[in-house]
Amino acid sequence: MNPARDGVAAVVADADAALRAGNALQCFELVERAIARGIRDPDLDYRAVLALAHCGNAQQALDRYHRTAHPQPDQDWLALEGRLFKDLAQQDSAAAGFMYARAAQAYWQAFQKTGGYFSAVNAATTFLLAGDTSRAEAIARDVLAMTQSADSRDPLEQYNVLVTHAEAALLLGEHERCRESLRRADTLVPDHRSARARTVHQLRLIGRQRRCPKDIVGLLRVPPQAWVLADALATPDPERLLEQHLRQLAPPPLRLDGAMVHLAVLGPSDLWVAVYLQLHGAHVHAALPGNRETMMTRWQERHGAAWTMRLAQTLANTNETSFVTGYLDREPQWERRGLLARSLGLSRLVPTPLRSDWLALQARPATDGFVIDAPDGGRLREEERSLLDPQVPLSEEPRIPGVRERRLVAVLEARLNGIDTLADADHPRCWTRVVGGFAEAFDPADSRLIERRRLGNSLRFIGMDARALAQLAHRLHAILVDVQGEQSSFAGLGLQTLLHFGPVYVGDDPVESRPAAFGSELLRAGQLATQVPAGLVLATEAFAARLVQESADEAPTYAGDVPLDNARVRLFSLAPSRRPTR
Repeated sequence: MNPARDGVAAVVADADAALRAGNALQCFELVERAIARGIRDPDLDYRAVLALAHCGNAQQALDRYHRTAHPQPDQDWLALEGRLFKDLAQQDSAAAGFMYARAAQAYWQAFQKTGGYFSAVNAATTFLLAGDTSRAEAIARDVLAMTQSADSRDPLEQYNVLVTHAEAALLLGEHERCRESLRRADTLVPDHRSARARTVHQLRLIGRQRRCPKDIVGLLRVPPQAWVLADALATPDPERLLEQHLRQLAPPPLRLDGAMVHLAVLGPSDLWVAVYLQLHGAHVHAALPGNRETMMTRWQERHGAAWTMRLAQTLANTNETSFVTGYLDREPQWERRGLLARSLGLSRLVPTPLRSDWLALQARPATDGFVIDAPDGGRLREEERSLLDPQVPLSEEPRIPGVRERRLVAVLEARLNGIDTLADADHPRCWTRVVGGFAEAFDPADSRLIERRRLGNSLRFIGMDARALAQLAHRLHAILVDVQGEQSSFAGLGLQTLLHFGPVYVGDDPVESRPAAFGSELLRAGQLATQVPAGLVLATEAFAARLVQESADEAPTYAGDVPLDNARVRLFSLAPSRRPTR
């Protein structure tokens, strides 16, 4: 028995379980803690790099990959380099050709050493995207031969073989063979959104390069992402949620089985719509106020025991829930706008390789209850503009002396760690180069900043523009990396960054006599900042949902969750598309 190896196996098992659950952040933390305890193994290095990649930090993952010596590289390790270069190619169009060429070489080497069809088809695709068509076609012919007779009893493996065959056929212009493989693949793993979306993304890359028929991609169905705007519906009797009554309503205008549908649930009529959508096969992601305990108490007081029981039953069958915090009981209209905005942002919060069609639906009153259809385009645009405006509507909360208003803001918490490891002689250089560099990362005259403050080794920035604060977070990290490259004694420094969005009070600081923001959401952001690992730009779900509404170019990636107040808080990783500049 090898105790060291047993320790590695336990960490690997826990890390893999975290990745299967979609919690790359937890996987990364498990591996880092093991390495800090002196446990070293190539399996841990692989999972650390993979976790960073799952967090959307391809460049950081690639840097770590190249710093790691792997004694006996297998297909997973060799192909991982190809994946990282391919991710970088899709993040930076200016360097895409070079990155695709590097990815192709990495996949090709993995194929040469292991013979796996996964590496082969990715080598073919990336050679095509790098402009080496003849080499791509030669490898694609090998892939067709390899997958022609491949067989498996596992539905996901069958799917992978068929779509690999289809990708190779599409690259070679054998469109009927591609169509046949995709039709067969479409009968397998119908609810596996990520696998199907990644395949469609790959097919589109090939199709654009080869100018293929547009109908091919549509042969593999990817359930859509949808946002539902429920109009003011009459509160139904709880019995209307029974299946026999829901079946009497008009069916939805399109196929919803497997679709991820987002909506805000504030009252019984919203719950009515949610249960209807579940009945028609949709995966419902509900945005709710407060937390589960306060939600149940509120429903018991406002709607009675029957509706509270229906709520509990529906939430038990709901795929995901998001609790929107920070609003007061006496600002219901503001809270409702906040929940609608959160559900809209979450419906768009899908990384580029996993994106499917996005659509908006509305539930409007009808003679038998309600009907689901598409909203008028003008109304949808107006609704989106209104939800994006942080000042519409302002809170109904009355003003008191010293408190000017309640408003929605973005907040950046940044904590510089490792200062206690510096020699005393290094502190002046840290102060001037690192802290001084941070001070140059923003414009003091920027009207989008409501507040900027330093307390010890922590910085806090509060503003009205989520994208501007995300860019500032990347600049802070870039400054620290540059300084560490010049000063080896700063290698132990690390920067924890956390971005959040929510309602706060804005008033006058009675001690410092200057404008200041305060409230539970700022305390929440400060607590979360202590929970995140250094080196990543992480954001709460609230911030990520806001960010994608401000800019369609942003693609936050789910990184995992961390504990806070006896609950788990979902966090998203933000990766810059290019090196940030001021």
